[in-house]
Amino acid sequence: MRPPLSYIPLLPATTCVVVGILAAYAGLEAWWSAGLFTGGTALLCIKSFRHIGVLLLAAALAMVDTVAQSPPQIQELSLPDEAVGYDATVDDVTRNESGQHLTITTRDSAGVRFKAVITVPSLIPEINPGDRIDITAKFTAPRRDDSPDSPDYAAILMKRGIMATAFVRPGDIHVTSTDNSLLWRIKRLRPVMGNLLKRSSLDRRSCEFLTATLTGDDSLMPEESRATFTASGLAHILALSGLHVGILSVVVGIALLPLYLARKRNAMTASLIVILWLYAIVTGLSPSVTRAVIMATTLGIGYILQRRYVSMNALLLAALIILAFDPLQLFNVGFQLSFASVAAILLFTPLLNPVSPRQRLLYYITSLVVVSIAATIGSGAIAAYYFHTFPLCFVIANTPVLLMLPFIMGAGVLLIVCEAACYDPVWLCSAIDAMYNAIFAFARMVS
Repeated sequence: MRPPLSYIPLLPATTCVVVGILAAYAGLEAWWSAGLFTGGTALLCIKSFRHIGVLLLAAALAMVDTVAQSPPQIQELSLPDEAVGYDATVDDVTRNESGQHLTITTRDSAGVRFKAVITVPSLIPEINPGDRIDITAKFTAPRRDDSPDSPDYAAILMKRGIMATAFVRPGDIHVTSTDNSLLWRIKRLRPVMGNLLKRSSLDRRSCEFLTATLTGDDSLMPEESRATFTASGLAHILALSGLHVGILSVVVGIALLPLYLARKRNAMTASLIVILWLYAIVTGLSPSVTRAVIMATTLGIGYILQRRYVSMNALLLAALIILAFDPLQLFNVGFQLSFASVAAILLFTPLLNPVSPRQRLLYYITSLVVVSIAATIGSGAIAAYYFHTFPLCFVIANTPVLLMLPFIMGAGVLLIVCEAACYDPVWLCSAIDAMYNAIFAFARMVS
């Protein structure tokens, strides 16, 4: 390949992997993957066609991986028409004022493993990720919403591998044990961070906003506030993304400044990578956060090894890693929005920004506007398709809010540290409240 394609050698492989996943999802016969695998293996023996063989093998392996990891269809599950007992593991928990929504993994009467979402209309008993539970429930297929003004959440759930839902009364769910392995202990830090914010002197609305932007749990956000941010084109700041990971990287980088001053720069970079991965695990390894952390890891390793870093190649590497572990993420709305936005930023930002990078301050200011435009170009059509909305005032809304977001998130991280040390800094809470009120007032004015 010639430049610029030679700088992104993962582009053909990623394209073939996506084609393989789509082919398997469409129900292509198994002999296709066998034929691609055989052809690819044969071409590997011919030097001039070796690269084509690699691409055919990538498509074949993607098809096999998709079939192997595809969840069972709802028709294949043995789910009784009445409530029966199940033994399940809790994968994720979201809470609001009226109850808890649990993502669980369990088995039907025939032993087939499947994922489900259950709703418990109470905060008692308190359920945490990693808990083993006994429930009595009647599972049904997710209900499809035929309304043209709302997304089809049933289709979204099924593409995430969630095959059933149920309503469970508080008396029909019991915690039998808790997995205390290191991985689940890290995952359980998410509600701990939320509880530290709740016990501070923050105003309720500021606490809900910080919980969403730092932990990714936006279940406590009132529908009115959520609608205001959506209408003003600022809904993306409530969902964790590369923006939040970038801000966190700056905050952690400041905390690790003593290592930099001591000329332990490789140690600083390695520490930053470890902390970012811990954050990704705590927040649930969402596609957008995982993508950003993989790109940051690639950048960090390249810095340590003194190798050249190409952002688009790192983005494709992140896509390949995520799809290798979960091919159905290709159909996840968050995955599509995240990768489309970043790809558009990488492609269009240099073309749209009229200021030279040598003028650092002016270039940074214009980049805030240009990045918002590029991200909207990449994600606008996808958002319009799924959510039937398009933020017309995104440039007006994003520019001042993006300037304030690093300060309020940095203050939020400091607040969590202070609360963990049993110190409630009222002055810091007042500053956070003032910043949030300014952001919300601006969002409401734009909306």
